[in-house]
Amino acid sequence: MEQPGGLAPTACITLRYVIGYGGHLHVPTIDVISTEINFIGNLVGSYNDLSELMVLAARGNVALHTQRYPLASFRQALDDLDAGAVRGRAILIP
Repeated sequence: MEQPGGLAPTACITLRYVIGYGGHLHVPTIDVISTEINFIGNLVGSYNDLSELMVLAARGNVALHTQRYPLASFRQALDDLDAGAVRGRAILIP
């Protein structure tokens, strides 16, 4: 999640959930302080989060970031993961 221009102001205290790893979060500290934003990090989310995500994905309301690799290219997938070149999840296709 990148917000190079900062975050849009909100009328009340806001919770922002960051689930998974990889990528970068660039938020000016003044935006966090002045808008009272709370960030909550979680490596994988909960089962309920996953269920909600699947409903949203089925409706086309979220963009899933994946990169597919043929199984024979597993080494390239690992190299790309090590280099931070994969946005989202790397998927091996048998």
